[in-house]
Amino acid sequence: MSYLAYPPRLQIEFSENVAQLINLTLKIKNEVAINKNEFTKHLAKAGRAPTRFKSIPDARASLLGKQTRKSRIWVSMVGVPTWDDPAEMDAAEKFELQTEILRNLEALFLVLQSGAICPLTKVTTLQKVLARRPVLSIRQLSEDALINESTAKRWLKKLEGQGVLSSHLKDGQRQFVNEGLVEIMNRYV
Repeated sequence: MSYLAYPPRLQIEFSENVAQLINLTLKIKNEVAINKNEFTKHLAKAGRAPTRFKSIPDARASLLGKQTRKSRIWVSMVGVPTWDDPAEMDAAEKFELQTEILRNLEALFLVLQSGAICPLTKVTTLQKVLARRPVLSIRQLSEDALINESTAKRWLKKLEGQGVLSSHLKDGQRQFVNEGLVEIMNRYV
């Protein structure tokens, strides 16, 4: 018996989220590899970083770059391919990535289940949205979780207080980054 209103089917939901995050990591890897090569070539040649890069290209910069204020829906998650084809990864490395993502999602679920962030009836909804979008805005959370924006802001601020998310200002809009997932993606790009 569960104390949740709708008990989650964790195996199915987690495996779907893991597969989606692996695919996203491979897309980021393909984009970041090109920029890293250009960055290191310019650094070796000129002795300083190129002016168009503020820092070394990584997963966070790539994900924040895909977030636009113009659209309410994150284009790369809707099915419209905005990145090139996914990069290749060997089976052992993919298995390690899958394991780390699964551990992160399980830890996130346990934090949400503690009851300090949102009502227990909304835990699975919030977990799905956070797993689907490593970077999200208040508006995106409110539309995906079918809640109003003030509730979404309150939940995101609580998650930021718990250290799960960090906030960044991009194009005049606050973006919340799931630091655990982005750090895992950074190791594999």
